[in-house]
Amino acid sequence: MSTLRPVLASLPHLPPLARLDVMPLGVAGLEARLRPLPAPLRAEVTALRARLWQGASVSLHGAAALVARHWDEIRYGFAALRARRLGWSAAAFQARHPAAPPVFAARWERPDLGRAWLGEAATMLAAGGAADLERLRLALFAERLHRIAFARSPDELRLVATVARWDAAERWLRSGGPDAADRLARIGQGKAHG
Repeated sequence: MSTLRPVLASLPHLPPLARLDVMPLGVAGLEARLRPLPAPLRAEVTALRARLWQGASVSLHGAAALVARHWDEIRYGFAALRARRLGWSAAAFQARHPAAPPVFAARWERPDLGRAWLGEAATMLAAGGAADLERLRLALFAERLHRIAFARSPDELRLVATVARWDAAERWLRSGGPDAADRLARIGQGKAHG
């Protein structure tokens, strides 16, 4: 049996974000449950958290890199919608964000940029709902992480996805108000990661 399974099993159920009123485990409790992780994996989780939530430029590998790619696709999708709304061309967006998946520039004229999950975001952006957009971004990410955590993925990937999902849920509960508008503006400028 994997040494990671007891850690995964020790975490209480985290419901979908739309039904989440309070975290089933506080930050200190989550950290205590993660303490038995092997040092290299703890370092990778720490680096991923710094990359996702603080915008740190860190090198990620394996499971953490895969989770970060999911976050980046969502983040760049939202940034592309905002750039298009501001009148940018697809070429200007791709030049400013060379790491963005090319699908966004290739499907610039489509309302959802070729990704169905961006349709709701485009509608919210048109309505000016910054807080709603921030919550949607976190909910999309958490949904992807939930699928990874409950798929037949390797235990390391399941654990990293689960920790990132807990972090996203905690931020989802805190999101809203003026902070969300500021984060959205920074996302559009390619400056915000968290």
